Amino acid sequence: MTKIRSIYCSTCKQEKGPGCENDNRCKSCKSEYERQRRIKKRLAAGKPETRPEREAHCEDCKAKKIQGISIGGRCNPCTVITNKIRLDKKRLLEGKEVVPIRDSSFCHVCNIPKVDGRCVTCRQRMAKERKAKKRLEAGKRPWGEGRPLTCYKCGEVKENPEASHCAACHSEYCKKRWAEKIAPVVNQKEVTLICECGKTKESTRKFYCNDCLLFRKRKSTREAAQQRRDREKKQIVVRAPELLTENEKVIRQAARDYLNRLIRQGIVKRQNCKICGSDKNIEAHHDDYERPLEVLWLCRVHHDEHHKTND
Repeated sequence: MTKIRSIYCSTCKQEKGPGCENDNRCKSCKSEYERQRRIKKRLAAGKPETRPEREAHCEDCKAKKIQGISIGGRCNPCTVITNKIRLDKKRLLEGKEVVPIRDSSFCHVCNIPKVDGRCVTCRQRMAKERKAKKRLEAGKRPWGEGRPLTCYKCGEVKENPEASHCAACHSEYCKKRWAEKIAPVVNQKEVTLICECGKTKESTRKFYCNDCLLFRKRKSTREAAQQRRDREKKQIVVRAPELLTENEKVIRQAARDYLNRLIRQGIVKRQNCKICGSDKNIEAHHDDYERPLEVLWLCRVHHDEHHKTND
């Protein structure tokens, strides 16, 4: 059985406000009770009744303290300065130097406006130094510090300072790579004057004889024509919106349902397209929906063309 609370506060005997129906005290009495409980807890632990007021570090907090205004709560500038003081103390205990506070809008190296911690020039220089150090640790040349103007292979002056080799050494490298790696993969067919069909070719540069070349050319032409016809069949014909009344729509649906039922029963059979004679994707076209059995059998493509022309 649920216990019903009194509508009056147990401390001040006043009527409790909204939101305190399930509590013994009103909001003000409950707040005072919690404050007294915290004070007892701090006194039992040997601490003063309230926490000492935080130190003022920023200019606004110092001005408030001079005017006698309380500076309780959190202040972001004071928090930053407090963390800096704590970090300096920690570094001094570890025997390290104290890091001075830098201006956040200028680079601490070259004293120009910075982007993401440093200016663009210093960021690029630091990236090159890191890359050079990494390559040196791996036993390679320090590419990050800049390439020399001479070729690494022959020692001659390079035409392009950004390249690693001169044009002659690069050309020799490309020829060697083609002969060792690319040519064995590309030139897999044996170079002969005999075609695959057994006939003689005119030259070793041709892959097929004249008859095979003519056959392949005609085959590609037929395939291209067939692909073009398939694309034309798949084109969607945009029809004009139908302006039919509700009664005409009911008659149209009834005619379609009646014809489809006769087709399923086998009484009416589908015929070939009247225009092209095809037997695929045959559809029935009604010129008059009040005569459902008088239809024109057309394929899907010519059915769409018929509607597009007559509508």
